[in-house]
Amino acid sequence: MSKKLGTGMIYEVRTDRGLCRNVNQDAVAAFVKGTTGLFVLADGMGGHSRGELTSGTVAARFQSFWQGIIKGGLLSDFQMLFVQAKDVIIDVNREIYERYNQGQICGAAVAVLLIVDGCYASFSIGDCRIYTYTRRRIRRLTVDDIWDNLPEVTETYAKEEIAVHRNSGKLTQALGVKTTVSVHVRTDRIVKGQKFLICSDGLYKYCTEERVIRYMGNIRSERTLQKAADQMLRKVFEEGAGGRCGDHHFHGKKPLQETEPDGGRDDRTRERNGGWQYGISVGEHGEDGYTAGAPQHR
Repeated sequence: MSKKLGTGMIYEVRTDRGLCRNVNQDAVAAFVKGTTGLFVLADGMGGHSRGELTSGTVAARFQSFWQGIIKGGLLSDFQMLFVQAKDVIIDVNREIYERYNQGQICGAAVAVLLIVDGCYASFSIGDCRIYTYTRRRIRRLTVDDIWDNLPEVTETYAKEEIAVHRNSGKLTQALGVKTTVSVHVRTDRIVKGQKFLICSDGLYKYCTEERVIRYMGNIRSERTLQKAADQMLRKVFEEGAGGRCGDHHFHGKKPLQETEPDGGRDDRTRERNGGWQYGISVGEHGEDGYTAGAPQHR
C-alpha cells in the first residue's frame, strides 16, 4: 500500500511473510504528519529467540514516541526530535536486554529514518540499511555491524578471504543483545527529488544495487513508486529468497564505534508485522518535494 500526502512526500511499504517461517520476526512502522515523517524497520534476529518480540517492542516504542511528538507540538523541531529519537533507541535497547535476554540471545537489527521540514537523520544498528538516491546515484547512509567490517579484520584479511571466512556476515552488534549499544547516525538536508529506501538483508542480498538504481530512477509518481516496489519484491523471489531462512548469527566482538551526527488532521500512521518488508520513498512533487520510505525484511 502507498500513501500520498499533500506535502509532496509519498511512501510505499511491501511485506510478505515468505515461505520459511511460521512466526514473523519483523516490524515496520511509518508515521507522517505535514512535513515530518518517521519510518522504522526492526528486523528480528532469525536463528535466535523471540525475534518477533524484539521487533514488536521497537515498533511500539516508536509509536509512543510519535504520539508524544503530536501531543507536544514538536513536529518542526529537528534538533530536539533527533536527540529524542536516538534516546528512544538507547532506551529500548536496555528494555529488550532486561526483558528478554535471560540465558538467551534476543535482538534485532534496526534502521530509522527521521524527516523534519527538509532535513533528515538516519539511525542504524545491525545490518539493516538506508539508501538515498539523488541525481541517478545511490548512496548508503548506514554501516553494517558485521564481522567483515571490524578494523582488525579489514587490516588482516584480503577482501577475498573475508568473503569466504566462517565469520563473514555475522553481526557484531544488534539492538537488545547487550546493556549498551552504539548508534550509527547521519544527518543532512534533503534536496529536490531525493528518494530513500530502507531495507534489511532480505532485499539487498538478492536485489543488487545496480537494479535498485534502475528501479528507483524510474520513480516519478505514486504509480511508478508502486511499480518499483513490486519489481524489487518480485526480483527477491526470483532469486529464491522466499524459500530460504536467513538466520542471523552473533559474533561476540567489541561493537563498532558510534558515528557522531553532522551536525487539519493529516496524521497518517501505520504499523505492520510481516516478513519481507520493503520501504521505498520518493518526492519529486513541487519545489519542496522530497521523499521518505519505509522498511523491509527477508
